Amino acid sequence: MGTYTNIHLGPYLEINKHKKQDVFDNIWSCTNKKCVNHKKELYDKFCGECGSKNYIKVVTRKEEIYPINLLDRNGIADELVDTNNKKNHVLVSNHTAPFERNTDNTPIDLTDIKINDELYWFVNHHAEAIEILNECFGKDNVVLKWGLIVWYS
Repeated sequence: MGTYTNIHLGPYLEINKHKKQDVFDNIWSCTNKKCVNHKKELYDKFCGECGSKNYIKVVTRKEEIYPINLLDRNGIADELVDTNNKKNHVLVSNHTAPFERNTDNTPIDLTDIKINDELYWFVNHHAEAIEILNECFGKDNVVLKWGLIVWYS
């Protein structure tokens, strides 16, 4: 098992907000308030400690919304790649752009780059994904940028 260096030079999305949602889980728990298993998650209809009948309890927990999972639920997870940035979610295109550059051991000439054309392509090519992300995280938190990103997988 190795580590791969990934390099992207071009447009990307940065999501500056971490958002959590409530997730509801049904768990079995012991009805006997004096039992050590009361309010603990159990896996049978009866408590193995005291023999009381267990009941289903709804437990709420907070879970972070990951942009790539949000896109997956909408059937477009293959549109963008999450670079696994720890601070913010950084998403790059998973599609070959008309201006794609080879970053494998070759010099990259930056003198003729048309950044605005590349940003325009990105916004138009990923309009549906950007709309979904804007709705969830807010337009002010989904920022289109252009630059160099290096990440490891």
